[in-house]
Amino acid sequence: MGRAARCLCFLLFGPGALGALEAPALTGPLVDGAGLLSPAERAQTEAFLLDFDGKTEAQIVVLTVPSLEGDDIDAFSMRVFDAWELGEKGRDSGALLVVCAAERKVAIKTGYGVEGYLTDAKCGLIIREAIAPAFRRGAYGEGIYAAVRDMAGFMLNDESLVSRAVGEGAEDAAGLADVLIIPIIIVFFVLLIVFGRGGGRGRGGRSFGGGGGGFSGGGGFGSSGGGFSGGGGRSGGGGAKGGW
Repeated sequence: MGRAARCLCFLLFGPGALGALEAPALTGPLVDGAGLLSPAERAQTEAFLLDFDGKTEAQIVVLTVPSLEGDDIDAFSMRVFDAWELGEKGRDSGALLVVCAAERKVAIKTGYGVEGYLTDAKCGLIIREAIAPAFRRGAYGEGIYAAVRDMAGFMLNDESLVSRAVGEGAEDAAGLADVLIIPIIIVFFVLLIVFGRGGGRGRGGRSFGGGGGGFSGGGGFGSSGGGFSGGGGRSGGGGAKGGW
């Protein structure tokens, strides 16, 4: 394709038109297109994800692909999330883990309603501390299973599901945040005094299960035909990416 033709395609169809991978069909909570997991590992991970899906208002799905074929992992992950509509409609309570084998890249994408529980920093921790070390040893099933447990643990506010390395990293980050919040509060009150009042309308965050304690039970997302589907959720692009 000539340069002029490529430019025309870009103008007509946008940046995703050239070399963009299509989202595969959503056949279950684990779509192992790259064949990284053994049958036993696949069964273990699927069982955990189906149980999580069926007992909570949230949804976690894993996708592995052989290659990005020149695509960008962020753009591809967002297209998959949008196509699969993960999480409950109106609550946007979905999360997606994407593994690209040839490029050795990983991405986690979160729905709007998940961002307060599964923050960008925690997604990064999961990639660095749970996924990357296992993948470097060729233990793909182990890394993916640990990652989805970590993701579920943060979303449910259940420390028993979070791996030690990820949990310690999250505690260290929280401790640093506590230290930094003190001068921020001081500055806030100084500005409050200087300008006379705080004013403004606050923007309430979404919570699940009440009181910020994680996601409560709420039924599954499977389709009426016995298949597996998303629930109409959306993502704002939150999450993290990394490699191994």
